[in-house]
Order: sequence, then C-alpha cells, then structure tokens
Amino acid sequence: MFILNTLSNLSNFGTLCVTRSIPDTCGAICFSKQKPKSTSLPHKDDDLAVRKFQVAENRKEYEFVDVWVDLPPTCHNVPVFDNVGVPGYTTPFVSRELQDSPWKSMNALHGVYAQKNLRIPPLAQIWMEDSEFGRHRLIGSHPIGIQRIKAIPSFFKLSGDMVYNLLDADMTLSQALSLGHLFMVDYSEKLKDIPRKNGGFIAAPTCLFYLNNKGSLQPLAIQLWSNSRGRSIVVSPNDNPHAWTLAKMHFSCAEQQWHFFGQKLPLHHLAAIYATATFKCLSDRHPIRQMLTPHLLGAIPSFNWIEEHILSPDGMADQLFEVGLEGGMTILRRAFRGHVFNNTSFQNDMRNRDVEGLPGYHYGEDGALVWNAIVKYVRSVVEFYYTSPSDITHDHELATWMNQLKSCVPSIPFLQEFTLEPVVQVVSKILWTCTAEQSVYNNDIYNMVGWVPNQPFGLSSPWRLKPTGDITKDDVLAALPSPNRTVAQAKFAGIVAAQQSACCTLLKTYSSPEHAPQVFVDSHAHGLYLTFLERLSDVQSTIENANKIRPIPYTALLPKVITNHIFF
Repeated sequence: MFILNTLSNLSNFGTLCVTRSIPDTCGAICFSKQKPKSTSLPHKDDDLAVRKFQVAENRKEYEFVDVWVDLPPTCHNVPVFDNVGVPGYTTPFVSRELQDSPWKSMNALHGVYAQKNLRIPPLAQIWMEDSEFGRHRLIGSHPIGIQRIKAIPSFFKLSGDMVYNLLDADMTLSQALSLGHLFMVDYSEKLKDIPRKNGGFIAAPTCLFYLNNKGSLQPLAIQLWSNSRGRSIVVSPNDNPHAWTLAKMHFSCAEQQWHFFGQKLPLHHLAAIYATATFKCLSDRHPIRQMLTPHLLGAIPSFNWIEEHILSPDGMADQLFEVGLEGGMTILRRAFRGHVFNNTSFQNDMRNRDVEGLPGYHYGEDGALVWNAIVKYVRSVVEFYYTSPSDITHDHELATWMNQLKSCVPSIPFLQEFTLEPVVQVVSKILWTCTAEQSVYNNDIYNMVGWVPNQPFGLSSPWRLKPTGDITKDDVLAALPSPNRTVAQAKFAGIVAAQQSACCTLLKTYSSPEHAPQVFVDSHAHGLYLTFLERLSDVQSTIENANKIRPIPYTALLPKVITNHIFF
C-alpha cells in the first residue's frame, strides 16, 4: 500500500529525521476503512440507513477544534487511514556547528556549501541580475504578487530622475502607464508593523517593475519601509550598486515572510479544513468525496505537524524566519482576514491582477490550461450526478458539507437551489489548492531558496546606521544570515524539494487506462476521470512544446510534476 522513502543522511542539519509515506496508487478509493460499495447521492442510495450510520460515525471521528485566536479551527486525532506520513523534524533545527561570524566574501559562502555537501544552485551565478529578479516574480515560487497598475500610488515616493535612463528610448513613465507596461508587487500593508524576533529588521517593501520592449520585466525602484522608524527609503538601479543589491535582498526576504506565513501555511490550513469537512460530512459513497479524497489525503496530519513543529515556541518559525513565531502568526491572521474565496480561484485572480497575456508569465499561461482541465472534470462529474434541481435540494450531505465549509471560511459561496455553479466553484478550487497551487509554491525551491542570498529568510539592515550612498560590499555580506542559519535554510529547501520529487503526481505514467487508479466505484464516473487524465496528457504535451522555445523552461505546472495531494 505504501512506499516509504527516508531521507536520513542529514546529520549536519542539527537533529533531523525526515520520512515520507507515499500512496503507490496515487490516491485511489482504497484510502478508506473499507472500499465503498457504490457511488451515489444520499437520496438515491439503496442502503440509506447504513449510510446515515457511517456519516454519524464520521462526525464523531472528525471534530473541528479552535486552537488559535482569530484563525479558523483545525482537526486533531486523525483516524489511522488518513494518517499518511509527513516529514518529521526534531529541534534544534539550526545547528551550532559553524562559527557565526559575518561572511568575509561570497567565496566563503561557496566554501560552506561545499563543506556541508550542499549543491550550489545554478542561480548562484546570475541571482544579482535585474532581469532575473523580474523573472522570479513571474515564474518563481510566489508568482501571484505581480499586478498591472494604472497609476503610481501616492505612497510610493518615486521621482523621475530615479528612473530617467531605465525606460526604453523616448518612453516616459506616463506613457508606460498608459501602455500597461508598469507593474507592482506591494507588501507595504501586508507587512506593515509586523513584529520581529529580537527586534530585527523586516521591510514592508513595494517594487515597481517595467516591461520593456524586449518583453523583459525589469525592476525600476524599491521602496523599503522601516517599521521601527516609519520612514521610507527608495532605491533604484541608478543608486550605489551595493545598496541596490541589498534593497533587492530585503525585498526578497520580506516576500519570503509573506509567501511562507501568508500563502503557504494558509494553503495547508485550508486544505486541512477542506479534508475535515469532507470526511466529516460526506459518506464515502458520495461522488464529491470520492473525487476529492485522493487530493485531501494527508492534509490534516500535515497541518498538525506544522502546528507542532513550525508554529510552536522555538520551532522553525522562530529559528529560521526573521519575523519569528509572533510575526508569523500576525501574518497568518492577516492572510485569513483578507481571504476572499472566489478571488483566489485561478481565473479570477488573474483577472483581478490584470496580468493575462503578460509576456514571460508562464505561470499564467500554463495555469490556465491546468485550471480549465480541472473545472471541466469537476463540472462533468457534478452534472452527471445532479441531473435536476431536486437533486441539489435533497442532498442533505452536500448542504451540510457546504455549511460546514462556510462556517470555517465565510467567503465560500452559498449553496443555491437551482444552480450547480457554487458546487463546481468550490470543488474546483479545492482540487486546484491541493495539487497545482501547492506545486507552484514549491517550484524550483532549491534553486530559488537554497541559494540563500537570493531569497533569505532573514537579514539585518545597515540602513539604520548609514545612508544609501555609503553602503558597501561588506555591508551586503554583513546583512546575510549567519553561516548556521544559511546552512539550515539551504537544507530546508533541499528537503522540501526531495519531498516533492518523491510524491505521486497528478498525471502518473500508466501503460494503459486499465492501470489508472480507480477514484470512483461507478464505471461512468471512472470514465470521466479517465477523460480528465487524457486532458492532462494533452496539457503536458502543450507545455512541453512551449518549453522548447522558452528561454528557461517552466515545469511547475506540468501534470507529471504537479503533486497529487498535500505534503509539506
């Protein structure tokens, strides 16, 4: 049933043990206490009494618990059949084997990677290039921050002389705005006044980007907000080059705080909510439960592990991230306060940020293919089982499930009596969250995050001590995380990358359709699943062909790369 993969030769990482249990069936219906006898709606079930008893037992086993103030509930005491292995780390996470003195050179950084048997990512050669900095906002692990702007915000203190030579010939900022060539990534409110561990420095930055005539997204200026003093600092490529490098590092560091606590951890929390509500409210004979089970497996224990090892005193949040546990929890709460379910669907998110058709935005191009395949699959299954409005009205399990979800995530749409659209929306978003979205967040993680100067989890700031013009190369080195924290971050990125590569994927290679996992008991519904696999195969081919002519291939949304279910 399970293949056990163990990553254990990492003793330099402090005390560490990593295990992963992976379903060799990619999540077939065998992930239940016993195989369900049918696929049906409650009012069409010939054995309704047994079904009601089963659901009543489910409701006892899966209980929501309020653990955190101002956050949705979670589930503890996971039943054995859902307790898929998750990585296990034991503290201390950051070792003290290296002397924590400031870096003397980038060569010293390379030397520590070699000493600790850490592979130096290819990005180490080009991470300081502005074009690479822009590319990360399009196809990095956090490609959902970029948005087109129609006016430069009043809080962004930009003067024309800062960018006079950074636009194409004869192009002005006003013209760039009117042509739709200016973009922004803004963390000024998301990270404003976030607590920091030990009084460290975390910017609440905003970066302005320009799409030039060559189709390259270039940073024009970065505004850093110092939470402790409330003053702004704006740096551009026309400034001291060391100050500009450090400004990009501070932006990336701040982005990592939001990415981890404001995007990645909420995804795990939401997945645990979706799993708990599904296993609690729907019989294992329900088509929606059968459709979602392969992708929800492991979501609850994964988030329980996060609570125990990351969101705990002196856990990973405190040891690795500049904001620490208190700041991380503040970010997590802000993310949930601003969460609007419909806005987070792929299509609506792209439209709201006005980034459809953005050159080089392979996340948008490939994501549309995967999203459309998911929606078509979900719609085909839902429309097959709900053939009339009365089917919605009489499905008390569906109503209970939607109400349970809405009690935890208030922005989830209401179930409507005469339309299936809310059901299609919710199920499609859940499937996207547990597969494609998670894979995007972990995309190329060792290359991006494993080279610590590129996206550090923590930095200090010399701007408290000297003006921008006086920043030196030594200041850049002094701002980097200590050697022990650097090694810890690089190994953390390596572990997540290894976990992802070990997971079963959304489109596993099968010798024939007969060998595909049986998601549904019903043969017709199983045929709809096989059609979904065929669509994913077409998506795979389309993206592979596109990658042949892309300067740098984008693989995060290849169906053979997208993980089939939640993992950390």
